[in-house]
Amino acid sequence: MHRSRLLPTLALAVMTALWSSAWAGEPTRGDQPISVRDPGSKAELVRYGRSRALVIGCSRYQHLPALKGVANDLPLVQAALERHGFVVTPLLDPTGETLEKTVKTFIGREGAVADARLVIYYAGHGTTLPDGDEQQGYLCPVDVPSPAEDLAGFREKAVYLPDFINRAQQAASRHVLMAFDSCFSGSLFAGRAVPSAYVLRMAQDPVRLFITSGSAQEQVPDASVFRRAFIEGIDGAADRDGDGYVLGNELFSYVQKRVIDAGDARNQRQTPQYRPMPKGGQSVGDLVFVVPAPVVAVSQPPRTVAPVERPQPTAAPTGEPAPTGKPAPSGKAAIYAAAEQLERTGDATVEQRIAAWEAVLAAVPADELQRNRRDEQAKEQADQILANLKPQRERLERRRVLDEAERLDADPDVTKGQRLAAWQRVVALWQGDGVTLTPSEQGQLAGIESKAAKAGLSGFGKPAWASASGKDQYGTWADLTVDGVVQRMRLIKAGAFTMGSPASEANRDADETQHQVTLTKDFWLGDSEVTQGLWQAVLGNNPSIFKGADLPVEQVSWDDCQGFFGKLNGQVRSGGFRFPTEAEWEYGCRAGTTGAYAGDLGGLAWYSDNAGGTTHAVKTKGANAWGLFDMHGNVWEWCGDWKDDYPAGAARDPAGPASGSNRVDRGGSWGSLARNGRAANRGRDEPGNRDSILGFRLSAPVQAGP
Repeated sequence: MHRSRLLPTLALAVMTALWSSAWAGEPTRGDQPISVRDPGSKAELVRYGRSRALVIGCSRYQHLPALKGVANDLPLVQAALERHGFVVTPLLDPTGETLEKTVKTFIGREGAVADARLVIYYAGHGTTLPDGDEQQGYLCPVDVPSPAEDLAGFREKAVYLPDFINRAQQAASRHVLMAFDSCFSGSLFAGRAVPSAYVLRMAQDPVRLFITSGSAQEQVPDASVFRRAFIEGIDGAADRDGDGYVLGNELFSYVQKRVIDAGDARNQRQTPQYRPMPKGGQSVGDLVFVVPAPVVAVSQPPRTVAPVERPQPTAAPTGEPAPTGKPAPSGKAAIYAAAEQLERTGDATVEQRIAAWEAVLAAVPADELQRNRRDEQAKEQADQILANLKPQRERLERRRVLDEAERLDADPDVTKGQRLAAWQRVVALWQGDGVTLTPSEQGQLAGIESKAAKAGLSGFGKPAWASASGKDQYGTWADLTVDGVVQRMRLIKAGAFTMGSPASEANRDADETQHQVTLTKDFWLGDSEVTQGLWQAVLGNNPSIFKGADLPVEQVSWDDCQGFFGKLNGQVRSGGFRFPTEAEWEYGCRAGTTGAYAGDLGGLAWYSDNAGGTTHAVKTKGANAWGLFDMHGNVWEWCGDWKDDYPAGAARDPAGPASGSNRVDRGGSWGSLARNGRAANRGRDEPGNRDSILGFRLSAPVQAGP
């Protein structure tokens, strides 16, 4: 649903040259012809005789969850389209019959005008259901039943999206855009890529454009990022070539990045989709928005709050009170008020918010004795908001330095030294200590590594100690190689989880009290226990009872391993290899699961029921969801912590008590009962103990690059 997991939302912006009457009123504002001219020759490329928009919102559902955000979104979309010369007809909370009739009338009447452009913006529940061998989408008017409870009734009242789209194809209007602010898929969007060129003359040909804010089964947030990006884009932020026009594919490229980045910030995946369709057998064209002036482009963020203080004639739909004639604040009070107003509207970009709150901090008197209570409140609010914006700010800075490096790469007059310096800045921000990349940024690393190498840098995209790195179905990996012996390390992303076991878990122990743990930094964890081969390569001996290069090393005490770490870290660059903390170990073992084991124990572990009284070669059982082998069974694994009771309450990056008698070991062994291999089970041994059931696994921090 819109803003839910059950039925992803559909916000359909259909830009074709359509319009209709609905809601409780008449179309707003008059429309004037719009001329699109070539910036160089000034020749007219296309003229829109009229611009019409139908803005549809389904908020108060009879059988599905209400969508309060939709009612808030519609006035903002309406105001934005009116700024671009559209006559806007709003339609709120239609039934299926009303929706069908309104759209038919709108396209039939307004779509008959050949030189028109149209927008239909739909916000409400929507879903994807099987249709033969394919999946197809449905729009959900307010009277549809839940498809989970009454599928036949749902199909009867819901609007079949292909029918809806066919109506757009029937229009004679030059340009049509449909954009769905929802997670949605189907054959409509299969196999199409976004054009890489932004060519204004494409506006001469007709087109029907279709956009969704996500794919099937993805989640749309209640605060519509798509709506914000759509408005920002048509207002000029999407004008990539600065020609004063926003093409449909420029708009999608901008919306796509904004939506994906916002999804990354929520640790959720949201992937907008796009498809242009020709009209008949003609070439595929593109729709045009004229950038209103003045406009502040997102790619060039303002460094003052002047744009924030400027009166906004379309502010009324946000719910803010109209001006009262009260004198406007001035000086620092005006700066404070402007930043606070920006937060209330909820439509500012990250760059604008940062600029506004940095201006607040600059306006607060430096001398604490000169501050009043209002100053202190403003400073506290600015500090908090800027701290919350830090991840987005860091992403923007990474994007900026990468764009600059790529720009210099394309400039034939730039020296090799300038290019090298630019890519060194990229390395510092993309691979520095403590940097956490978003999933989409992780996907860019391979391409960035190649470009950095061409500029004269090597090793970018992998740790300094790694002989190779890459991505697979489990995520990011890097190989540590010592004298020909390879230990694969897995990048474990920072996150939070419930450590310990519930009272209902069978065979649990009293020291497994459940508590929330947050790990704030990414770290590397060996995908297997340290083998005898690696131990031999580092220290030149093999203390194990069960011999074999691919068997886990055992008969090693906690203290013995300190010597191994010291020697290894002296042999590789920027290693920092160590034991995992107990919290890191359990986080990696669970790999997002919450049960006693990370899966079927027999498929994951060598333990007393199947090991036959011996260790086995690492990675001969299955991996968990993060690509880690032997977290259950084979040998117990030392952790870095002293053993003690867990702290009361939630913990952040716990590393155990400062002292103790026993060190923690985890995971059970070839000789253990199943209960000892549980993810929450806590073993302990004196740090000098050696045993054929005791081994360990490598961990390392995410270090700075070369």
